[in-house]
Amino acid sequence: MSRNYTPAQKAEIQKRLTELVRTHGRMTFG
Repeated sequence: MSRNYTPAQKAEIQKRLTELVRTHGRMTFG
């Protein structure tokens, strides 16, 4: 990630990633 995100944006992205991970059965993160 070469972009700079604000804490709010980071939290939003983190939330989305968490939901994605749950949906896909943790394929992205070990």
